[in-house]
Amino acid sequence: MTDSVLDILKLVLLGLLYLFFARVLWAVWSEVRPPRKQRAGQPGHAAPAAGRVPASSSMEEPATDALTVPSGRPGVASGQPSPASGD
Repeated sequence: MTDSVLDILKLVLLGLLYLFFARVLWAVWSEVRPPRKQRAGQPGHAAPAAGRVPASSSMEEPATDALTVPSGRPGVASGQPSPASGD
């Protein structure tokens, strides 16, 4: 291949790489930022359709205590703090 074709391919690859990074940053930013407050009469946003479950439903996993660890041992309830050893 000639040098000009390789230069063009290099620029296309760099452009695609920048687009990928921009998409990743956009996705992270949209997850991190707080949701916008919407006015009740704001046009363009329809109410959720009947029968559809909203994204923040009860199907999410319950929050766990940061100090409890599943033990994996028989006789010890999973998610309960393990007794201190050596006491």
